[in-house]
Amino acid sequence: FKNLNEIRTELDYFPVRWEDRNSFGNGAYKMHDRWVAEIAIGTDTSQKISYSALLGGRQEELSGWTIRSSLGLTYTPSDRFSFDLDLNYFKRDGWLLHDQDRLMATYEAGDFQPRLGMDVFFSSKQQLRLSMQWAAIRAYPGWRWSTFADKRPCSCRHSFLNEWRFCVVAIDYAVALSLGDRAIV
Repeated sequence: FKNLNEIRTELDYFPVRWEDRNSFGNGAYKMHDRWVAEIAIGTDTSQKISYSALLGGRQEELSGWTIRSSLGLTYTPSDRFSFDLDLNYFKRDGWLLHDQDRLMATYEAGDFQPRLGMDVFFSSKQQLRLSMQWAAIRAYPGWRWSTFADKRPCSCRHSFLNEWRFCVVAIDYAVALSLGDRAIV
């Protein structure tokens, strides 16, 4: 665009494959072929205030979809300071997580992740970055799966819907100071 606004699109296809990393050494399972599609828009980042938005979807490893939405605001009053606020939300259906040993479990979950960030540029080679992210996840169990050591497909054990749920709240923060060629994190 002539006004420096942008539109970004993404379309990915992942073929069927065997996965063994998510089970932490407890066997492998066959993942379905999957699609990812996203569209994002953003306003001119050279302005004092710029906005961004994203909407997308991705297929989960065994079944279901995750819908991702995001809103962002950047305030840049000068070329030496910027402040970012990002709000991310994931609506997950069929989110596959390792449970214990050879057991895997799928979940329906809502995942809210706001993030604050601030950059201060002292010179062209010196920068201070402060960021903080909060994650709140509320998940409801779906199905339990077993993996096998000999690469057979996962077998569904049973449904434990409404058996229990979990909620996670976590705060992560980072401070980075860059002085010339060196970075202190």
